[in-house]
Amino acid sequence: MVALSMAPSEWSLPPVMNEPPGTAGRLVRHIYHSAILPVPEVAIAAALGLLAGICGRSWNTYTDAQLNLYVVLIARSGTGKEHARSAVQTLMRHAAGDHKHLATYVQWGDMASAPALMKVCAAHPCFVSMQGEWGHVLKGMSSPRSHEGPMGSLRRTITSLYSNKAQIGLNYSDTDKNVLSEGAVSFSMLAETTPLTFYGALTADMLADGFMSRFNVIEYTGDRPDDNATPLPTPSPELVAVLLGLLLQAENLRRHMSGGGAPTPVPCDLQARNGLEAFRTECAQAVRRAGDDEAQRQLWNRAHLKALKVASLLAVADNCFSPLVTMAHVEWAIGLVRHDIRVFGGRIANGDVGDDDAARQAKLLGMCRDYFHGGLPKGYGIPDHMHAKAIVPRKYLQIRSGRIASFKNARDGALRAFDSALRSMCDCGYLMEMDKMKAAEDYGYQGKCYRIVTLPGSDD
Repeated sequence: MVALSMAPSEWSLPPVMNEPPGTAGRLVRHIYHSAILPVPEVAIAAALGLLAGICGRSWNTYTDAQLNLYVVLIARSGTGKEHARSAVQTLMRHAAGDHKHLATYVQWGDMASAPALMKVCAAHPCFVSMQGEWGHVLKGMSSPRSHEGPMGSLRRTITSLYSNKAQIGLNYSDTDKNVLSEGAVSFSMLAETTPLTFYGALTADMLADGFMSRFNVIEYTGDRPDDNATPLPTPSPELVAVLLGLLLQAENLRRHMSGGGAPTPVPCDLQARNGLEAFRTECAQAVRRAGDDEAQRQLWNRAHLKALKVASLLAVADNCFSPLVTMAHVEWAIGLVRHDIRVFGGRIANGDVGDDDAARQAKLLGMCRDYFHGGLPKGYGIPDHMHAKAIVPRKYLQIRSGRIASFKNARDGALRAFDSALRSMCDCGYLMEMDKMKAAEDYGYQGKCYRIVTLPGSDD
């Protein structure tokens, strides 16, 4: 709960994710404390999406990259993830006020097709698109039949817009219907989804072709938080004034650019630049270590760029007239990207991401880790001493795998996909099938079972 007697400077977030420094931190704290179900990850995703929507086109990094972001907020149902979009709407309503044209920095509506998205971008060259249930859109893109269809075209458009620096347009046989943007556009996205839908929709080629490496994935893994009995009803006048000033300066710079000017670069002080260069080196080394593992390569491929964009956004939020990236901005941005890599990389390692044989085997390995390191699973009828000896029944693995999209949606059916992954596990030496007579004699268990021999990344 939030005590109303507390001064705004005393409000803080739980230490699950550190709040950003400066103005962005104030924005995050307001969003967090205005929620009925306060979640730090929700507040951080909303703040970053809003800042990217406002600042994406008028300012660039010192390396000449736009400040747009693709932010995906992942959380289970009933945890308050919808507050990200409603908080942005409330903040923009108060900040824009009578300046109705400023409200266009936030756009609502589902992405129906690539031409529809291009038309919105041409009409509004800088904005954040608010997307609910993004996992269902991904699911439409993941179908093999979609690659050459409208959803495949939408995916390619989203991919190309991330680093767009040129005019975009649509040409028709009727030239009166042609659409052309006023200079380059900056398209940002703030999307929310549930983990089951999101990870179930991802495919191996989405990781391999760089589509997912463009997204800042922010996942809340906790359960429903306690209700906030006293949510803040409106943003403070000071925060509204800061946002309005940011919007007006973005408009001023936009008018300058329409006359032939360039976006304003956001410089770094020496310490910040050295910190970013050290992170760039770390990312390059991580890509090399990944070898042929394309999923791991993509985790690190754009990590430096994402950190640089976030750090530059924090600097613009602090001083939109003369921004300067400091080490405080860099440290928080790198921390956010590292958290993204750790959570998303863990999902890949556990087989939650992808739909190929490797993903299914990784998922079975994750189940074996859960079985080996966790308590005795309930409801499977597994004897205590059998579990203690790391003997896992086929029934346990088969039932659990049957609920997972990569098995359920396999071309040859869930059972054949499961049998293939299980054989591969035995062939690789991770599991060894037990003799049924011996299993019945030693453990009183009649079904087929396997001894866990070794698990990748484990010393046990």
